[in-house]
Formats: sequence, structure tokens, C-alpha cells
Amino acid sequence: MPNIIQTPTENDLKALAAKQGQKLGFLIAALNVSDEVKEAFFDLLPHLSLEQLERLTNILESKYLSQQTSGPDEKLKAELEAIKSNSDAQEDAADKEALADLKQLAIKII
Repeated sequence: MPNIIQTPTENDLKALAAKQGQKLGFLIAALNVSDEVKEAFFDLLPHLSLEQLERLTNILESKYLSQQTSGPDEKLKAELEAIKSNSDAQEDAADKEALADLKQLAIKII
């Protein structure tokens, strides 16, 4: 059976455009910028080509994902630093205890 590539219908294209529009609208709304900047984005959209809209969507999606993961990354970094600090303190305490034990042993031997 040969592969038949179906040409998208007008309704398919309208549905795709609506989904892309919703995605772009969400990404602009989610930006961490002033309302004036968001309005400027929305005012600019009708003047962009399809390629420019796709590039803008990709850029905004990347920015959105970066914003969404920066908080957890900072939290993880802080937790790892606390674990390292605790581990370093325990290691220092163990070193001091071992050194004290060695001194006591040396005194007993002498």
C-alpha cells in the first residue's frame, strides 16, 4: 500500500493556527515583563510573517522553560551546598576525633 500524504484541509490549518495562537498568547502572558511590553508583543504579532511567528514562539518557549526551571535549580543548588557543608563539618569532626585518638595512643605507647 503506497504512502499517501494528505494535504491539510482548510479546517486543519485553521485548527493548527488557533493552537499556535493560543500557545503564543500563553507564552507572552507568562513573560516576566511589564504589561506594556506584553501589549507591544500583541500589537506586533499581526505584522509578522509565519516564519517570524514561529521563531518568536520558539524563543519565548525557550525563555518560559528557562524561567520555570530556574527556581528548582536554585533550590537544588542550595540543598546541595547545605549537604556539602554538613558533610564537611562531619568530616572535620571525624578528623579531629581521629587525631585525638592518635595522640592518646601515642601517649600510651611512649
